[in-house]
Amino acid sequence: MKAITHTVGMNRRLIRGRTFRLAVCLALVAALTSCMQLNLGLTVNADDTVDGQLLLTAQKSLLTSTNKPVPVAFAELRQNIPALPAGDETGYEDGTFYGVQIAYRNKPLKEFSSESVKLVRNDDLYRFNLSLDPKKYGGKVAEQNPQNQAAFMKLMSFEISVTFPGR
Repeated sequence: MKAITHTVGMNRRLIRGRTFRLAVCLALVAALTSCMQLNLGLTVNADDTVDGQLLLTAQKSLLTSTNKPVPVAFAELRQNIPALPAGDETGYEDGTFYGVQIAYRNKPLKEFSSESVKLVRNDDLYRFNLSLDPKKYGGKVAEQNPQNQAAFMKLMSFEISVTFPGR
């Protein structure tokens, strides 16, 4: 699989008086609920910092099927996900999902780069990249045959929103 890349060039006319907003929602799975979810909401500020949050969760029913405590099973499952941009991490849990929430506050744009999510600026051009190549993933996914890698990716749901600065 290839990376999903979205490029936004800031038009100088938009800089005068309008906020340019981009919302990208990816529904990679036809099912109503997925075993794993990655929700990402970011705002790129005019001073080249990023605010927002990333939520990575898995269904508790998937985690408890391993007969391990939910936090242990999630930690093992997370090893199959490429590194995410560093931020302030807190645990997340509701009736159905368990995971981690990563908060970003005034994080320099130049530091918003990881194996899985990259957001870079080159002059007035922003590039957002979310790698979906299972061969780059750590853990057991990279070692599996292509059918198992594809099945793992089909278990995931992605929702991404990025807001870019404007004046």
